Amino acid sequence: MKQQALDELRAAVIDKAVIDDEFRARLMEDPKAAIKDAFGLSLPKGFAITIHEDGAMTTHLVLPPEKE
Repeated sequence: MKQQALDELRAAVIDKAVIDDEFRARLMEDPKAAIKDAFGLSLPKGFAITIHEDGAMTTHLVLPPEKE
């Protein structure tokens, strides 16, 4: 998945989760199924996705991919 497409998907998922409590709950339970149902997009088999609710005492560091 290209970075621009991933960024757009991330933004759309977050936007929907903020306004749709049912989608948010489903996303927390089964992110790939929730995304497929809401956006019609099947994420690749090897694509890992983990959903976290942010909190005041939570920090996420996301490193860029290793150089090839």
